[in-house]
Amino acid sequence: MDISSPEAANVLARGGNLAEALQVQQAQRQAATLQAQEAAQRATAEYHRGVLGIAQAKLPFEQEKLRLEGVKEERLGESAQATREKTQLEKDAELFKSAENTAAKIVMAGGKGYESFYKKLPPQLQSILDPNYNEEALTNFTTQMSTIQDQIKRRDEFDLKERINPATGLKETIAIPKFKPGKGATVVPGSAGTVQEKFGFMPGPEGTGTAIRTNPYTGTVESVPLTSGIPAPRVQAPPEGKLTPRVDMTAPPSAPANVAEPLPGTPEFTNRRFGREALEAIGFDPKTGEDRVSKLIKKSTSGGLESLGAGVSGFFGRATEGAKKIGQIKPIINNLILDKMNGKLGAGISNEDREFFKSTLGNLDDPSIPAEVRLASWAEAKRRLAKYAGGMPSPADNRPSLNEIFK
Repeated sequence: MDISSPEAANVLARGGNLAEALQVQQAQRQAATLQAQEAAQRATAEYHRGVLGIAQAKLPFEQEKLRLEGVKEERLGESAQATREKTQLEKDAELFKSAENTAAKIVMAGGKGYESFYKKLPPQLQSILDPNYNEEALTNFTTQMSTIQDQIKRRDEFDLKERINPATGLKETIAIPKFKPGKGATVVPGSAGTVQEKFGFMPGPEGTGTAIRTNPYTGTVESVPLTSGIPAPRVQAPPEGKLTPRVDMTAPPSAPANVAEPLPGTPEFTNRRFGREALEAIGFDPKTGEDRVSKLIKKSTSGGLESLGAGVSGFFGRATEGAKKIGQIKPIINNLILDKMNGKLGAGISNEDREFFKSTLGNLDDPSIPAEVRLASWAEAKRRLAKYAGGMPSPADNRPSLNEIFK
């Protein structure tokens, strides 16, 4: 008889086997309890396995959610910082605009109101000006204020980066929209260099036997000697115990021989007069090669305009002497060279030289361009001026010393 059958106990009871019937019932109850416990354990295990699977499946999503929340917090922080900087820059721009307009009115009024204007300026702006009215200095001041506003606008809207154009090999500046970088970069007009980074050479000052190039290893402009018109190779130290032939550099050629003066009224006469008056206007010294613009560029290397920080004090940095020199460059270029070129004396200038003068000379007071690069451009401009003037003796190297650059 199958004792697990529900009828087993009844059969035994009807046959008089009560004790056995009770035992069968008890065994059946124990078996049912054990089955129920096993079923409950199986159900619990299945539940936990399901929950664990869900948790494991959700884990990557939770991690990504945390990462995105971190990115969101970071961007909110950056946005708040950008908003604070923008607000400060807008305040600075208003200050510079007000200073520019007031200064222009004082110049037009012949200096009336200058003392009150000077006293109300922040110390950083006062350091650029003289305590007493000076028309030329205040005129230069208005130009500086306009330049600073342009710099602030570019800083506020774009990130400016330098790169090497893969097609031309020229260094150029690109402007990337700050808040919409996905739109891509735009090349800043007029920022392309005249010297190619790895292989470009530009003739040095006439009569020096040198060329100006950008060092492909350091990225800085340097003056290198010429051997038969080819830049001298780098000379490595010879192995110990071996001799190498000496590399002689060609001596700088002497000043060009005097050329017969052209007849008055001829294009050659006009060109020569233009070149000589321009060189005379910049205070060019044929013995040393020095001139007013070169000296101002050297002294502008530490100008406060080179650091574009938020706030007036951060914007001007620690040195203002360089800012003064920066402001004195543009009037010389505009009044003494570009005006002559656009007048009767400049009628015979070639289109190539005319475009060079306009594009290059306009950047000589740009503090974001290193002094070495501006000096190299200015050296080429002087070489072209000398071409119209009929030549000039060999000038000295116009590069600033390291002490001047890092003072």
